[in-house]
Amino acid sequence: MTPCPAARRRDLSRRCPEDVLTVDSRFVTLALVSADARATEIESVVTEVWRDVLGVSRIEPGDSFVALGGHSLLALDVVAALERRLGVSLSVRELLEAPTLDAVVERIRRGAD
Repeated sequence: MTPCPAARRRDLSRRCPEDVLTVDSRFVTLALVSADARATEIESVVTEVWRDVLGVSRIEPGDSFVALGGHSLLALDVVAALERRLGVSLSVRELLEAPTLDAVVERIRRGAD
């Protein structure tokens, strides 16, 4: 579900200086589309990595790495794969403490901003 333009502006305003937001509405739209595309890419990669490492065919956004059978040794594989595929640095601790796939994606997204 795509958020309404007002919600997108609020989200972007938390990540961009106010003067950038008022310069050109086309920039805001482009930045929002780029942010959405990046979030979708991150979610797709994290889901694929979890599937490969855990050997689970179906993973939902609310699923927990640990509840799906993940543990510290598998977390090392996930962290290495995410660094290789997305160029992000996520610790094993961050992965294991994140309650859901969505939470992991959000941590990566915040770190990538």
